[in-house]
Amino acid sequence: MKTKLIQFNVENKNGRIYLSEEFTKIRKDENGIEYTELDRLNKMPIYGQLEYGDEFETPRTKATHSVSNIEIVDGWLVGDITILDESVKLLDNVVFRSRSIGELNDDKTVKIDKVLSFDAIPESTDAFIEIK
Repeated sequence: MKTKLIQFNVENKNGRIYLSEEFTKIRKDENGIEYTELDRLNKMPIYGQLEYGDEFETPRTKATHSVSNIEIVDGWLVGDITILDESVKLLDNVVFRSRSIGELNDDKTVKIDKVLSFDAIPESTDAFIEIK
């Protein structure tokens, strides 16, 4: 199931603007090897859980779903969701949003250092709900 994860270039209800360039700009790892955040996210499935977790990364044992095949399409970061825990399917109006490390710039743009997870949250708490 392909789903929208992050909308780009639009201020969300949390006063943040996400830029696609944060996922496509060239970075260097500790060994000097170049990569993009989009490349890193697609190396293996990213695990997520119901509601935002209290740990940096979601351990497989707490995962309710995984996200893979992440790409930028029509102004959105999108990915394939695989449900690992059937309880997620029982919830109506769930959206998948990122848990990340980064900074909020003065111009409201978000500098992404690392996306840790994409969690399933109630649509009623979604920062993008009014701008779909």
